[in-house]
Amino acid sequence: MLPFNLTVFITATLVVRFYGRFTSRAIGVAGFGLTTAGLAWLAFVVTNNWETVPTILGLIVFGIGQGALVTLVFNVLVTAAPKELAGDVGSIRGTTQNLASAVGTAFAGALLTTLLSWNLGRAIQGRLARALGGASSLDRGEARPPDG
Repeated sequence: MLPFNLTVFITATLVVRFYGRFTSRAIGVAGFGLTTAGLAWLAFVVTNNWETVPTILGLIVFGIGQGALVTLVFNVLVTAAPKELAGDVGSIRGTTQNLASAVGTAFAGALLTTLLSWNLGRAIQGRLARALGGASSLDRGEARPPDG
């Protein structure tokens, strides 16, 4: 995930240079386009190895899109608020982003831990049953005898 995080950081700091040449809408459309393209690419190339070049390229494209959107959303929120509330809006946005990241990470971690535990339990149970000779005929791939 390092390529993603680095490109988000770099893009978020550099995208402000494009504000004079492009409208917020154009930057937003480009950000959403890159984010969608990066996620679609990752959907096809991700395997269990996160170090492959196609996966890293997908994370970079996704990070560029996200970096552009993060800065854009922050600027739109702050400029849309009255000047006396701009600081509060920025603080609330930062708090909301941190909370969403924490909840998302916790949910993803809980889901992955649950799936890993379930699959690991099934694998251990199957190996123990085979090792102890208790595997059914279905586990060995043999035909089941007719009930009779």
